[in-house]
Amino acid sequence: MTSTVAPRYTFTRDYVSHNAAVWSRLTGALRDKPVVAIEIGSMEGRSAIWWLDNVCTHPNSRLFCIDPGRYIPHFQRLMHNLAQHPRVHQVTMIRDLSRAVLPRFPPVFADLTYVDGSHEARDVLLDALLALPLLKPGGVLIFDDYLHDDPDKALFLPPRAGVDSFLKVAANLVTVEYRGYQLAVRKK
Repeated sequence: MTSTVAPRYTFTRDYVSHNAAVWSRLTGALRDKPVVAIEIGSMEGRSAIWWLDNVCTHPNSRLFCIDPGRYIPHFQRLMHNLAQHPRVHQVTMIRDLSRAVLPRFPPVFADLTYVDGSHEARDVLLDALLALPLLKPGGVLIFDDYLHDDPDKALFLPPRAGVDSFLKVAANLVTVEYRGYQLAVRKK
């Protein structure tokens, strides 16, 4: 008889629950299919766990988490939390900057990309431009913090400026599927 022990995740904040309904709607067709998901910015791993439990449910699905690991306590929690998941073997953790990693992936590779690595418009724009060629037709690109504004970082434009610039450049390649605090597009 095998005993099942519930995972003991250690999260300090919940940035996921309020997005779950929208994410489910956007990604529901991917469930139980062999998908490839890319997460840019993993923090403590709560969103990565959500992708594993709700999108990357097929045994052949893969989740690539890209995070530079600059904030050591967050990175340690991320690694702990991923290790608790019963399908951690489906995760490839890449500790590096997204701009260095994304060009290494083959084109038309991913079904889902989640952009949450920076609150600076220039980084968000670059992530989007590098991620779009990786998406399969019908693939979803979700931007976190679209409406985030941090007056303490007045030197940098907030994420919305980067996303809006991307939407202008890629207008004929994507369709906006959701616009709220997050923004999601689907590749045509």
